[in-house]
Amino acid sequence: MRYVRPFDPDLLAAGEASAWLLAPDEDAGCTIRVCKGGGTKSGSIAEPFERFALILAGEATLRSAAGTTTARQDDLIFVPAHQSASVSGTASTAWIEICATVDGSSATTKGACRVVKVDESKFSVIGGLAYLSLIDRDCGSGSLRMNFAKLQPDGASPDFHIHQFNQIYLILEGEETVDIGRKRFRPSGYSLVYLPAGIVHRQFNASKKPVKLATLLVPEPQRGEIFDFAVTIHDREGEVMTQAQAQAAAQA
Repeated sequence: MRYVRPFDPDLLAAGEASAWLLAPDEDAGCTIRVCKGGGTKSGSIAEPFERFALILAGEATLRSAAGTTTARQDDLIFVPAHQSASVSGTASTAWIEICATVDGSSATTKGACRVVKVDESKFSVIGGLAYLSLIDRDCGSGSLRMNFAKLQPDGASPDFHIHQFNQIYLILEGEETVDIGRKRFRPSGYSLVYLPAGIVHRQFNASKKPVKLATLLVPEPQRGEIFDFAVTIHDREGEVMTQAQAQAAAQA
């Protein structure tokens, strides 16, 4: 499907990677697929892009110049651009692999390869949404911001809105309702939801259980930038703009 893409790590064999959930030719600023541990171990390599591994199951091992670190379920492994590192695990280990291009307006990525853990005591709470920023420009990323979130029953985003960045939901547990324009989807864990910049959407939890998810903002908005531009959808035919040229000139 164009916007909602289910995946199942249990269908992968040891050492295998899934087909692209978000492919290089989609111009999303990142690629995403699921990887399974086991099989042949790769050596430590450096890449010109940032790499992330969100652990779904089991234990993964990060090996880098900073040493060897273990990551467990819900932990995030971050490998800055041009740094050598490898991620491995047993056949029971699965993770979401994200590779992201450094935004041209961002500073060069910095810091060491590391494991970022979810600390629920540091969650910010807005209504029924509790979230924590796992990685952003303040933490050294030059490509994206990733939040780890829990959406409680009846919790919701702002009403219909658009973004100037690409937004991606990685639903890890539960069922979320996502309205994209006038079409409704109910993706459940595991699912990826891809919302390119400018797509009208809103989301909420209509179920009786919390939804656990990670959200990606690609690229991360600049400080002071509006995140959610409110949009109204009218139940009538769109009308031809009669003053488009004058309005465009006024905004120039």
